[in-house]
Amino acid sequence: MSGLLAGKERGVLVELGKVTKDDIDRIAVDDMPSEWRLACPMIVRDEDTLGAAEEAVAEASRIQSHVTHHSRLADAGTLTVIRMVQAALLGRPKSDLRLLAEALVALEPV
Repeated sequence: MSGLLAGKERGVLVELGKVTKDDIDRIAVDDMPSEWRLACPMIVRDEDTLGAAEEAVAEASRIQSHVTHHSRLADAGTLTVIRMVQAALLGRPKSDLRLLAEALVALEPV
């Protein structure tokens, strides 16, 4: 289940030209996710991934994220946030966190 776009969210996305009113109708009727969202909730679970292999962290993130969405961009954003939190917990400098964010922007320019 994808969850419908909230009323205010629909209006802003139409205003920004990201979706049309026909897109919104199709999303509601077909119960399919929109490629565009204004925000995506993320609930950080107590997963034992700190220090785990990169592939294990990415897989745990993907599985948890697909409870709320099925979006490549949201997957990438969620994984980047997890990487940033883990880097901060491991004492990495803020500049490393910024590099992670910049890598996401380069990979997924909007």
